[in-house]
Amino acid sequence: MASGGTAEAQGKGLERSAAEIAKMPRVARSRYLAYKPPAPAVEKSRQEALQRIRGKQASERQRANEALQARESSVYNPPPVYASKKNQDELHYSMMGEIRAAERREKFLAEKKLLQSKEDRDVQFVLQQQPFAAEAVRYNRWLGDSMPKMPTVDSLSAWQRRRCEELLEDDMGLTTRRDITSIRTLE
Repeated sequence: MASGGTAEAQGKGLERSAAEIAKMPRVARSRYLAYKPPAPAVEKSRQEALQRIRGKQASERQRANEALQARESSVYNPPPVYASKKNQDELHYSMMGEIRAAERREKFLAEKKLLQSKEDRDVQFVLQQQPFAAEAVRYNRWLGDSMPKMPTVDSLSAWQRRRCEELLEDDMGLTTRRDITSIRTLE
């Protein structure tokens, strides 16, 4: 290379002064400095950082192995042999209960997943039929189910409320029965 910024040129003793490096074009300077070995203090701190990282990784691996061994030892922990038939039956029933609970949990999660996929298919169908609904769907998904509930204000006065309750309680129609025979109909 014309700039002398390669590793071979540096290896042959073509060290440049700080003034020469400053006068170099940016690309040549970056190539030259990329192959230049770091300062001893930088290299020392880099090595220390690598040692810390490797030590942390080793301790995390050791913790993970210990947790795995603890989990495996607890998984294969054979039940104690009981002398009486009653204790064996109790153990059997408790194990069956745990198995049934796990099966119900799996079934519930499978149903939940199926329902979610059906809902996604419904949304996709609506979007295919009505392209302008995409914005509404995105807005609804963004808000989720945490829409604020609007407070319901009773627009009736106390007298009106009492009258409504009286009308609702009147099963026989005593308060609403009117004599409509005198009303003429238009013919």
